Amino acid sequence: MQILSHGLNEMEYSVYGKGFPVVFLHGYFETIEIWNDYKDKLQKSCQLIIPNLNIVIQGGTNTPSDYSRLLNQIFLKLKLDKWLMVGHSMGGYVALDFAKCYPDRVAGLILSNTILEADTPNKRKRRHREIKLIKDGYKSKIISLGFSNAFSRKFKMDYSSKFKHHLRLAAQISDEVICFQIQLMTERNSHLNSLNHFKGWVMAIYGKDDPYIPQGLLLNYLKTNNDKIHIISKIGHMLPVEQPSLLVAQVQKSLKILA
Repeated sequence: MQILSHGLNEMEYSVYGKGFPVVFLHGYFETIEIWNDYKDKLQKSCQLIIPNLNIVIQGGTNTPSDYSRLLNQIFLKLKLDKWLMVGHSMGGYVALDFAKCYPDRVAGLILSNTILEADTPNKRKRRHREIKLIKDGYKSKIISLGFSNAFSRKFKMDYSSKFKHHLRLAAQISDEVICFQIQLMTERNSHLNSLNHFKGWVMAIYGKDDPYIPQGLLLNYLKTNNDKIHIISKIGHMLPVEQPSLLVAQVQKSLKILA
């Protein structure tokens, strides 16, 4: 584990393997452990960069750009030319923001279970209620009733111990970090047109059974960006954990295109 120190903030990150650099960005209520399977399968074909996003960034704007600025410092520290960005859920928001802020440094984007629009007013209200519940001491209920639903029923039955392990990891994330991330997601901008204007390689993957992304939204994505969208049946929101082979295959495909 390496540590980036920049201003008032520190971000831990790990680097594995050699080759074209690929940064993996986890989501909200998640840890870097969601990428464990990827290290074994990809470090012979690329350089994996895995930052820990579970920090509260000081002196920022409470938007995904806070993460982007620290990630850019990691990019500079590693003396990279370009990298491929893989983001799940909130990690996808960060990847989209980084690509907007530093387009010449991004060779491609692979987004998993990431909504492209900004939050609706109703969604923002729900997020603010969630912040209040966490501050009032109800994080465990949010994990058991909310984050638990991010996993498909089949995965929870077939991989019960792995499912419970991720719930335990989520419970260990501090309330302060969770509230910071919720606020950050609330303040993010829409990137609905980003897939059309971004010059690099783009692929977005969604689980058809994702409870957080309405089916109508997925159909709209297909209509406007059909060649960039993959929808996988019988998979929920936690696609990177439930079916890592699917995301690994997309990374390998991207590396061949970028070679």
